[in-house]
Parts: sequence; structure tokens; C-alpha cells
Amino acid sequence: MKKFTFAFALALFANNALADWVLIDSSNIGNLYFNNAKIKSKDGVVRAWTLMSFSNTQFTENKAAYSSRVAIAEYDCSNSLTNLLSLNSYTERMGAGGVVEVYENREKDWMKISPNTLIEKAFETICRNHQ
Repeated sequence: MKKFTFAFALALFANNALADWVLIDSSNIGNLYFNNAKIKSKDGVVRAWTLMSFSNTQFTENKAAYSSRVAIAEYDCSNSLTNLLSLNSYTERMGAGGVVEVYENREKDWMKISPNTLIEKAFETICRNHQ
């Protein structure tokens, strides 16, 4: 009975964690999501978590395999700018499994949003719903 209770609680926790991810776009590359529960807005800048779950295995420069990436980025919705704060690459889809690569940006490297990109789709969705 204890094993069943633990397994049920674990499944319920996993489903609740996934419930916060909202689909932005789906393509042959994979699915792009944002975490609705982790959106923060301050002084016209929106901070959001995004998740890219790839259809096929990807590889880092060091040849480590990953299937998803979770990013934390800031979006200046008034000026169409973004600043990537961190990016973690995971072995499994949907941000699961082990972390194979970590990137942290300690600078304010604001960049223009390039048109017709997944970053633009994330920017439009996040800014439209949380500005």
C-alpha cells in the first residue's frame, strides 16, 4: 500500500508540474512552452521561463545529447528586446532527466527580437498575456 501511495503522489506531483507549461508553438523541431506560474513583471520587463522540448535528440558543442532546454529570459515588451539569463539542457524531453549543459549570463545583453523565430513567438505570447 505504501508503494502505491508513493507512486500515486509522485504521479500527481509530476502532472501538476507539467500543468504550468503552456504551449506557445508546435513544429517539426519540437514544442515550445512557457511556464505560466513563473511569470514576473516589473518596470515594463517580463521575466519568463520557456521550455523547448525537441522532436529529435540535439547535441551540445561537446557532443552531449539533450532532448529539451529550459531558459529564463527577460522581455522588454515596449522595445522588442530580450535578455537571456540562463539556459539548461536536459537529457529527456519536457525538462526531465539530467542536466548536460548550463549557461548563465551575468551581463545585461539585450538583443533585438529577430522576426520569424521561436524567440519572437515566445516574446509575442508572453508580452501579450503578461505585460
